[in-house]
Amino acid sequence: MVTTDEPREARLIRRRLRILPWLPGGKELARALEDGGFEQVDRAARRTFFQVFGILSSLFLSSEAAFFWADGRTELAVLLAVYAIIALGGTLLLVRMRADRWFGRLSVLAAFVLFSTSFLGILYFRDAYYLVWALTFIPVAFYFVGLREGLIWLVVFAGTLAMAYQTYIRWGSDPLPATAVRESAFAFLAIAVFFAVFELIRELYAAKVLLQNQELQRLAAEDFLTGLPNRRTLQRELELRLADAERTRKGFALAIADLDRFKRINDRYGHAAGDRVLRDFSRVVHGRLRARDSFGRWGGEEFLIVLPDTSADEAGQILERVRSAVAEQLTSLADSVTVSIGYTEWCPGDGIDAMLRRADAAMYRAKEQGRNRVVEERAPVPDNTDTEEYSHESADNDPSAA
Repeated sequence: MVTTDEPREARLIRRRLRILPWLPGGKELARALEDGGFEQVDRAARRTFFQVFGILSSLFLSSEAAFFWADGRTELAVLLAVYAIIALGGTLLLVRMRADRWFGRLSVLAAFVLFSTSFLGILYFRDAYYLVWALTFIPVAFYFVGLREGLIWLVVFAGTLAMAYQTYIRWGSDPLPATAVRESAFAFLAIAVFFAVFELIRELYAAKVLLQNQELQRLAAEDFLTGLPNRRTLQRELELRLADAERTRKGFALAIADLDRFKRINDRYGHAAGDRVLRDFSRVVHGRLRARDSFGRWGGEEFLIVLPDTSADEAGQILERVRSAVAEQLTSLADSVTVSIGYTEWCPGDGIDAMLRRADAAMYRAKEQGRNRVVEERAPVPDNTDTEEYSHESADNDPSAA
């Protein structure tokens, strides 16, 4: 017997995803479920729902029109055929427009026009058949525009139907039976309350899921102790900076900062004191950097600093101010807290790994030279290679590159 550790929910999602491509707009929804965020999924789901509802409505209305035409009820058949054309044409038009900002309101407006005119069928043909379509407006309004705006649309919709009925009576037409009016009003109110409660629960659940996703994204991007960007976030930042530098030829500087003798602080004062030093260090360094600079915890007592659009000389000045501020302000312990910083500047042909190796080597040289200092490691450039065509792999093989 073959066993699998795949969760039941994962198997269920995988099976359901096979169905989606068969639905109108289902491929877009499937892509959003696999790769998109909550908002993309919600937007794609609304599009799919609208297309399914519009197409099914037009098919059902067309079949009813054909039935009534064959039965000799020509006027009713024509009216139903018009409804079918409106439903299908409106669906295709709104989907083709892809007006995401107005999609919900346009959808409700189209449904409002369609279902309001269906009420005329009740009055003209004195047939409660059309009441079903009028009631369908309730879930459509809540689904596309939410609870608050959906309630406004329902009040307007109910008011429109009431005014249409009063106008119908004033013109001398016979009123509908009182029982039918009372039961229809009660049905409308009961269904409106039910879907309002359902939409309230759905919005609360969706908001809770969104908040949880945002919190998970924050936890995945931040270091839990210092609140700084973590290694994963810094890696993405480096990739973006590298791509930008290769495109614009505007360089950046990369620095690794390592707290001096941090193990001795932990051993002598305890890990709680060490954690406090890390937090204080993060606060001091963050206060000395520019708004556009990136600063995060690389691991342990190592921190990474990315200085965009910055030359080596400018980076040296900024990092020296950081080093000096740390030495002056982190004085809560008997042992002085200092930092050794190694940095390097991007050169054409550089990769992230090469820059990290150079910055790390510079940081260790700062340690060897007595700690509490800033040291630069420049990228070696072979004499016979133009800077714009420089390849770091060839530089690694150059024995003079140190």
